[in-house]
Amino acid sequence: MKTVKMKTNKKGSPDGVTVKQFGKDQTYFMPDSLADVFLKENWAEEVTPEEIITPEAIEKVEMLTPETIEKPKRISRRKKK
Repeated sequence: MKTVKMKTNKKGSPDGVTVKQFGKDQTYFMPDSLADVFLKENWAEEVTPEEIITPEAIEKVEMLTPETIEKPKRISRRKKK
């Protein structure tokens, strides 16, 4: 499977049975066989992930506890005079 961004509007069949319209400037995840045709004919360009997320790349998130959560201010329901 490859991810491609279409340069032009084209029809194609990802499963060999159903025909789909692939729109210009849209990105699709499709089987290699169809992606290879689109790439060879210069109808699309391959898109690669910018960054693969690894456990080291994930920022540590502070756990919320009752002590770290700010309590909302209480709203008075008395009528002011």
